[in-house]
Amino acid sequence: MDASFDDMDENRPETRIQDRKEEDLIRIMLATDCHIGVHERDPVRGQDSINTFKEVLQLAAKYDVDMILMAGDLFHENRPSRESLYQTISLLREHTLGDKPVSIELLSDPNDGKAAGYGFPAINYEDPNLNVGIPFFSIHGNHDDPQGVGGHEGALCALDLLSVTGLVNYIGKADITDEPSAQDGVGTNIRPVLLRKGDTRLAIYGVGNVKDQRLHHQLRSNKIKMFTPQDKDDWFNILMLHQNRVKRGAMESVPEGMFDDMIDLVIWGHEHDCRIEPEPVAGKRYFISQPGSTVATSLADGESLTKHCALLEIQGKAFQITPIVLHTVRPFKMDTIYLAAAAEENDINLNDKMAINTFLKRRITEMIRDARKEFEERNADSDEPVEQMLPLIRLRVDTTGVKIRVGQLVQEYLTAQDMQLLESRGMNDAIETYVDKDDTHAIVSYVKSSEKHMRQVLPQTGDLDTNGLDELLANAREKLEHGHREEDEEDIKPEKPKGKSKARGANVEEDARSVDSMAMDEDNLDLHSEEPPKKAAPKRAPAKKATPVPKAAPKARAATSRAGTSRAKPKAKASIIDSDEEVEDFDDVIMNIEEDEDEEEEEEAPKAKRGKAKAPATKSSAPARKTPAPRGKKATQTTISFAPSRSKTSKMIELSDSD
Repeated sequence: MDASFDDMDENRPETRIQDRKEEDLIRIMLATDCHIGVHERDPVRGQDSINTFKEVLQLAAKYDVDMILMAGDLFHENRPSRESLYQTISLLREHTLGDKPVSIELLSDPNDGKAAGYGFPAINYEDPNLNVGIPFFSIHGNHDDPQGVGGHEGALCALDLLSVTGLVNYIGKADITDEPSAQDGVGTNIRPVLLRKGDTRLAIYGVGNVKDQRLHHQLRSNKIKMFTPQDKDDWFNILMLHQNRVKRGAMESVPEGMFDDMIDLVIWGHEHDCRIEPEPVAGKRYFISQPGSTVATSLADGESLTKHCALLEIQGKAFQITPIVLHTVRPFKMDTIYLAAAAEENDINLNDKMAINTFLKRRITEMIRDARKEFEERNADSDEPVEQMLPLIRLRVDTTGVKIRVGQLVQEYLTAQDMQLLESRGMNDAIETYVDKDDTHAIVSYVKSSEKHMRQVLPQTGDLDTNGLDELLANAREKLEHGHREEDEEDIKPEKPKGKSKARGANVEEDARSVDSMAMDEDNLDLHSEEPPKKAAPKRAPAKKATPVPKAAPKARAATSRAGTSRAKPKAKASIIDSDEEVEDFDDVIMNIEEDEDEEEEEEAPKAKRGKAKAPATKSSAPARKTPAPRGKKATQTTISFAPSRSKTSKMIELSDSD
């Protein structure tokens, strides 16, 4: 332990139980963020969350625990599906009810927090009509928090339903009070569940998820009132909460060092990366244990860590946490490839699409093998054989410093196709717009525009045979391509000089250099070496009128061309690879490949707009302004309503409130 913690060593609880006494030892199965119902519509991953929750309950029976603690997000949604509720209730009934005697004695009021208007107690094993073997205590998280207003009990959540069925003891629905001493707002009262086994006395303080700003403010302004027994120093005090631990903005997290010094152990939910081993807090006497989620809900870095639940043992003022690896968790591997460095190291031509694909497929195959090997090693000592599962694979491809020639790749593909209605240049621009600008309507707009053009140029008659129709389509497509070439030529025409004509040659060279600075592909723009075309004679006006581009097409084409020739790096989304038997074929994997942009990408030279067909060639357009990528919205949390506390009977332990 670091020297900065030396002063707190004497007051900190022991993290190792030396002299075990079974009559005084409280065993607790510890878990959080089961997210039952996540991905339930996925045909492959649909049962992952419920399978792991079942394993947690089976481990509770295996280790003969006295109780189970869940630090929030038992469900993935506030309104779980009937399938999720059905399976959860079935598992809780099968594994928590039974003839096993409950060895922990309840010393607090069993009616504290019970359903208003009903006679059964809030703590299920105090109900004479129920036969509970393993009490299950849980707070709500940000996914399954109370919602709604009015009604008999106000805001309700799925845990309220499980509570009235007698399967779950729902705690942490804090009392909100408006006391005269609080000059600038309301306060929150937290009452503990008091338990005893032999000479070990345990107090559990539950705080369900609330808005981080609110809890942060209340902690700083001393508006959190924690009711404690008179001899609070003789109790082992656990605080369960479900909040942001990592700072995500101003007051959008709860600082680790703001809790009362009487707390011995904080069980922190909500954060999914597993940090289950107890961690000391600078300047405080308590430890923090962060179990993490039992299922991967996203393809984030923290989710790729090995998933655990834990056996928490408490005796007197000492405790011990034993991590337990979960065997039913789907294997997850992720990696990042920096394409420029990888190409240099492996002698890969960045313009060779097939070479890059082969390299990435080989790396993914290696990741699949590593994931399967890790799964087999993890389940080698499993009590029951676990069937091999398809791994989750995420490969991030960082293209910093690499110019991806999307236009060239698209043009090569389109050239090999036999397209009768669409011309390759327009389709190329539309695809580039879709990739570079994430314009999901670019391709559809181009197809509709081409269809409209074809309807205009084709005769409305049924007398044509197949050969005649093919010839008409070819002529119409050729006219459309000719129109696009004319637009490209007008884009690179030099501006008409106002002064001496000898400056014309210099302007042409300068304009060509400006186009070259855009680092465009040869296939995207035809830069002719000959002189710019002369001004059309008046007698060619009818031919210009017959140009097969509809009136609205030049404007749309200009916008498409400007967006399509932008050199923003592509960012690929998640993709799922269908499974097969051979790993070498890069199958049997649920995968996600991304391409990350360099945030400090050099600003590119502006490109002249592609003007309308009627626009004079001497006018140059203003360069398109580069707009930053939209930032993701910050996650917000819902402010919840709390039910008022119930009065305690006189026969229970007397509690005092402390700020």
